[in-house]
Amino acid sequence: MGQGTFRVVLTGEVIEGFERGLVVSAVAKLFKCPAPQAERILQGKSTSLKREMDADTAKRYQERLTLSGIASRLDPVAPPPVKLELSLEEDPPEPAPNSVPPSPTPDGSSAALPIRPVAPPENTPVPNWSLVEDESAEANEAAATAGGFQCPKCGTPQEPGAECIKCGIIFAKYQAPETPIVITSVEPEEEEEDDTDEWAELALFVGPNKEKYQRKFRELYQSDGKYQVHWHWPAYLVPVPWMIYRKLYPWAAVYLLLSLVFPPVALLILGILPGLMGNYLYYRHALWRIGKITSSGDERRDEIIRAGGTNSMVVTIGGTLLVAILMSVVYSQFFMPPAVKQAMDKSTANRQELLSVKDDPTKVQMLMLKNGLLVHKKMKEALKEPFIMPQDMDELRQEMALPRNAAQDKWGTQMQFEMNGDTMVFRAAGGDKQFGTDDDIVLETKE
Repeated sequence: MGQGTFRVVLTGEVIEGFERGLVVSAVAKLFKCPAPQAERILQGKSTSLKREMDADTAKRYQERLTLSGIASRLDPVAPPPVKLELSLEEDPPEPAPNSVPPSPTPDGSSAALPIRPVAPPENTPVPNWSLVEDESAEANEAAATAGGFQCPKCGTPQEPGAECIKCGIIFAKYQAPETPIVITSVEPEEEEEDDTDEWAELALFVGPNKEKYQRKFRELYQSDGKYQVHWHWPAYLVPVPWMIYRKLYPWAAVYLLLSLVFPPVALLILGILPGLMGNYLYYRHALWRIGKITSSGDERRDEIIRAGGTNSMVVTIGGTLLVAILMSVVYSQFFMPPAVKQAMDKSTANRQELLSVKDDPTKVQMLMLKNGLLVHKKMKEALKEPFIMPQDMDELRQEMALPRNAAQDKWGTQMQFEMNGDTMVFRAAGGDKQFGTDDDIVLETKE
């Protein structure tokens, strides 16, 4: 904002998102006026503070009004007109009244003729040359004494009638401009009073999104600091990053500790708490940190800003990870070679298949036979050697040169193998060593 003086003007509107009742209370508190007058100030008409301020002070006042939900603007004050001082010595004097201009003499010079005073006509009023501070006031008084009235537009005294004898306006249709309200009960506060203002300090502490938090904080303040239900989406979706971002480091450590101690069922309940408690925890944390600061003036302001605000490292790291994830997704979907993508898909499928049978040693053995056969097939194809897919367990053992016990289950019975299209079917006899009974172990897997 440039140099010069400004006037803070209230537009008479409530900022969107603020509760009107709370804003009226804030106006009454800031301007030390009764509630009806505060309500009148918020009727959509311009209201200006009586004092003119420099740019920095006016901006600070506007920020304080904004935090209270009061819409305002800054109007520059035009500088006073420059007064020109004229020297009478440089300009020739004007001829006095009733003087006779000089007549030329025979030698070409001029000589002034004697002045002969001329008496004014009878009944001519003698003008009053004394200074009058407000001629219109005397005229109004004279008009009121004479029984007339004054034009509401040009101020000409006249007898009552339908229109003005000077400017010609129709009195019945003319409406004088409404005089704006000017707050005269509020003086610009000193710098020390701003430093002790709770809401201004909370705004300094919060930093980004201070208007959003200010509304929630005011509701908590109205309830004497008691908890109220306010949902906080960032605290619910990413609780630990949000706590670190807002410098709630002790709460982030507590949440991580509870997450490790409690079982998964309790974590479902624990995951909802940050969403329900986020605004309340942040409000209490801000009051606690501000209360520990004992300095004043500019030093106090700087300490509040350092204690609050946000941790930009969280945004940087989180943004980098998000960009990396998005780039990997785009690469895998559009730019990854099909052979690499197919190999990665198969590797993922194999891992999932292995995890699904990890508790059954016989099925794990069957998967190892299947993966060994596929690797053997790849090697044959790479060496350009002929390969015929085996149709039973004996052919599989011969193709891979496996010992007999490599194809036996843990009960010592050789397993069976067959191809059903592109599906491999492995079967073990189980504990009774008889195929076709209820304890048979069967694994069907794609080639």
